[in-house]
Amino acid sequence: MAGKPSSPVAVFPIIVLAINVLGLLCVAENQARSPKNFSKWVASNVASFKERMAQIENVTRVALDERLAGAEAQRRVIKVRQDGTGDFRTISDAVKSIPLGNSRRVVVHIGPGVYKEKVTVEKSKPFVTFLGDPNAMPTITFDDTAAKFGTWLSASVAVDSHYFMAANIIFKARNS
Repeated sequence: MAGKPSSPVAVFPIIVLAINVLGLLCVAENQARSPKNFSKWVASNVASFKERMAQIENVTRVALDERLAGAEAQRRVIKVRQDGTGDFRTISDAVKSIPLGNSRRVVVHIGPGVYKEKVTVEKSKPFVTFLGDPNAMPTITFDDTAAKFGTWLSASVAVDSHYFMAANIIFKARNS
């Protein structure tokens, strides 16, 4: 029942546990304060913490690397050209064509020109790359301003997804 106080019998083990933990912390703290024990304390506590963190990072890195390797192995290229010679005329239409829950690298190769549009790469569309030509970099811009729409809604390009990359693209805040 909500608001009913816990029985003393149920609370007692928690209190005993808390006292034991505090006692261990006090012992560890006292050992660390003693100059002759400080190095030993650091070696046993700090080193083991670093080792545990390294293990966690290795597991995370392996999981991320496998996911990324799988995405890169199935790469797909979409071409955006304003003149109609690509798969899409707008970047937004190209991004919309990427399936939700995407699991492969999708390179959106963007042709030269000024693309005046709002582009959003949703969280459910990871592994997206915007790629332009380094000799004729495309520009993505839109006229929304923070004064008009607030900072959150004024972005020309908003990326909420993981593993996003962009190269040789000009992101221009406002078309002036």
